[in-house]
Amino acid sequence: MPALADRNTFTVSDEAGTDPQWTVTAAVLQRVHQRLKQAGGTLPVWAIMDEDTYETFFGDGFYLHLRAIAWSANDAEQMLQQMPSEHMTSWHLRSYTLGVHNDRPALLHPWPKSEEFYLAQLLRLVAETA
Repeated sequence: MPALADRNTFTVSDEAGTDPQWTVTAAVLQRVHQRLKQAGGTLPVWAIMDEDTYETFFGDGFYLHLRAIAWSANDAEQMLQQMPSEHMTSWHLRSYTLGVHNDRPALLHPWPKSEEFYLAQLLRLVAETA
């Protein structure tokens, strides 16, 4: 398993029971490479993230959790407006650029630890999102 500090790392495995935090399937990896190729090598991604405001105010602090992605800022804003209004939840948008580093998909810029997700999670959403 990669070091916890390196969230821009993932493994490829089609075996059941692998850690989803770090692992993507070969099919996911292939789909992500196709999307990157179609986009010319870099792919902008807008992330819809939730914040547990109770935790922000009374717990461990401010953290965002990845819930969905969109391919444009406009689409992301529309998705954000459709997210459920929940007590103690606040919704946020963040943008990222997915590219290739050492022949593997990677986020091209580091992201704050308060944005709690790992690259494998994002890659699965990239592969699954129409």
